[in-house]
Amino acid sequence: MGGMKTLPAIARFSGFGLIVFVAVFGGAFIIGESIMDPGGPAAIALAVTWAVVAVALAAFSVWRPERATRPLTVLAILLAVFIVVDLVVGVVPRDEVGPVGTAGALAVAVGLGFLGVRRPAPAGRLLLLVGVASVGAGGSGVTLAVPLLAVAVLFLLAA
Repeated sequence: MGGMKTLPAIARFSGFGLIVFVAVFGGAFIIGESIMDPGGPAAIALAVTWAVVAVALAAFSVWRPERATRPLTVLAILLAVFIVVDLVVGVVPRDEVGPVGTAGALAVAVGLGFLGVRRPAPAGRLLLLVGVASVGAGGSGVTLAVPLLAVAVLFLLAA
């Protein structure tokens, strides 16, 4: 019987560990890409904006997981819609600004990863949504989608 309780805990904390790993290396990628292009003050602004959003969503998820679920749901849905619309219409010029949808997906995924420790079912479903939308973004979006989908599965197993 102890094994039945252990599997969800292992899945939950494995998912959390994977999202922290992705956040650290994804954040480093975003900072590096920002420095390369556009560079200068704009690079600092982009990197700081991403970091502030990711940390704020993570903190909200830790301190108020019940209250964080609804705003993160809205953000995940809006982000998924934005990624799809950007794919179809080209809202953001990727060559000039970079993969905005992918950076947004990473920031939201960090918040969802922290939410998944206490509320794995909604976090798993929302990571599934963001991960599937990120596949459509292509390029770095696909690279991000693989671990997001893995974390989604782990959180859903933990639920």
